[in-house]
Amino acid sequence: MKSLRILSLLTFVMLAFAISASAQVNVNPGAGSYPTLADAFTAINAGTHTGAITVDIVGDTTEPAAGAILNASGAGAASYTSITISPSGGAARTISGAATAGLPLIDFNGADNVTINGLNTGGNSLTIANTTVSATSGTATIRFIGGATNNTITNSNIQGSGTMSVATNGATIFFSTDAVTANGNDNNTISNNNIGPAGANLPTKAILGNGSTTTTAIGNSGNIIDNNNIFDFFGAAVTSSGVATNGGCNTWSITNNRFYQTGTRTWTTGATHRAIDINNTGASSGAQGFTITGNIIGYATNTQTGVYTLTGSTGKFQGINFNGITLGTVSNINNNTVAAVSLTGVTSSGTSTSSPMVGILVTNGLATTNNNTIGSQSATGSLTFSTTTTTATDTIGIYNFSVDITNAANNNVGGISVTNAGASGTFIIYGIRLNTGTAVAGNLTSNLVGGTVANSIQLNATGVSSQVIGLHTSNAPANFTSNTVRNLTTNIGTGTTTTASVIGINVTTTTPNHTLSQNTIHTLTNTNATAASIVTGIQFTGSTANVVERNFIYNLLSSTNSATAEVNGIRVAGGSTQKRQQKIFLRGGKNKAQLRGSSYML
Repeated sequence: MKSLRILSLLTFVMLAFAISASAQVNVNPGAGSYPTLADAFTAINAGTHTGAITVDIVGDTTEPAAGAILNASGAGAASYTSITISPSGGAARTISGAATAGLPLIDFNGADNVTINGLNTGGNSLTIANTTVSATSGTATIRFIGGATNNTITNSNIQGSGTMSVATNGATIFFSTDAVTANGNDNNTISNNNIGPAGANLPTKAILGNGSTTTTAIGNSGNIIDNNNIFDFFGAAVTSSGVATNGGCNTWSITNNRFYQTGTRTWTTGATHRAIDINNTGASSGAQGFTITGNIIGYATNTQTGVYTLTGSTGKFQGINFNGITLGTVSNINNNTVAAVSLTGVTSSGTSTSSPMVGILVTNGLATTNNNTIGSQSATGSLTFSTTTTTATDTIGIYNFSVDITNAANNNVGGISVTNAGASGTFIIYGIRLNTGTAVAGNLTSNLVGGTVANSIQLNATGVSSQVIGLHTSNAPANFTSNTVRNLTTNIGTGTTTTASVIGINVTTTTPNHTLSQNTIHTLTNTNATAASIVTGIQFTGSTANVVERNFIYNLLSSTNSATAEVNGIRVAGGSTQKRQQKIFLRGGKNKAQLRGSSYML
């Protein structure tokens, strides 16, 4: 009898456990209870639950390796107008699993009007984690595919550990292709989430879009990535990015997100690391009409403390890269911050678009870059780059390399410190650089290059051809008005004219129709006390119909003892140039280095 009672008790416990295990997910209408989200989705796909459906996560679930797949309403027996998925019961809940490599944990397969809202009385209380560590294409935590539209993922912790490069499909959140329906995976919103690694295994990408490129209509458009914490994404040997698109994506809004690294990231082989990486594949279906505003890139926390630290091998950092289609709809890259980033202990090198450190890079496409902050206006060393290469290397605050017109206004660039320790490569720091098409204008207005503190942008190198340049263009017709360039310092450089050691504004193109007006340039310094060095306020080259007027240049200093040193206010090498109403006040070196344009008005 005693053994019978024990057996009955054991049976009761097992039954209670089975009932508990089967009741992690409640679905209404229809009062269904399921052990996993995958089972709940299967019931919805079968038409068991219809209409406006609520899915309550009442306990933690372990999803199957095949993942939880939700089909479109109207596919088979599925029939719903909306689905809302939320944690229930006031406690934190977790949906997790180790999905088969190459598959997502949760798959919105043409599903529309689905909301995952992780908010309950405990704050962001829903965690969705794919613990699979894999570089297999397609590995993801959440995937949108087959024309999934008008879905929202909000107030949740989304975790993944996919390790593929940016060029390979898959990410913690992945917007895939759609070659079937009339629309792509459009108008989805990812907001107010914490998007990071599953455990200690860092993902290479938080969010990736790779849409269909056959037509613009079936590309992924109108998606919103807003107010998320996106952190600890990195690839030691492959490219990595916080938010990236590889093609077939347009008119996205990437706004008010914080991109940061909570620990030091170390490359083992060279790869490019970007917070935001927008790329163009397909003619009219490629990247255009993006809104990239209000993002903060850098630091070690979402409250802007600590430093975003990168080291090891030959890796490269670019805060924002935009590579759009030529003559497309304008994209706005405005009001972003790239600060508190350290790239040190590396052997990285490269010039132009291959630079190892760029705040904002427009590789191609029609884009405005206004009101951005690169580094700091009040402190030195906000962006720090230190290497030991002998190869020519650039560091650039904002660089527009597009063939389209450039408009950049009210940007703040400063707090940049570059060191080439023990090597002799040619190093150039550019505050803002343009390399646009020769037939389109480069418009720079009211930008601040260099902060309020001494040595705001500073170079410490040994290559004698090295330079620090505030504003630069080598081909575009330049309209540079009301900019301020200040507190630029170098310890090296013996170049002349366009290769002078420090130049406030450097226009080296021979195309006509330049206007340099009402710019203020001051406190440019070469600290080398022995080598012949040249410091120039404005170095201008042009052919015809140019205007250089009402610029104010003062406090330029070359510390050299050399009699061949020069301090130039404005040096004009072009023809047919109006030069009028300048104010120029200069200082020489220890032995009265040659002053050109000292204390007079043109």
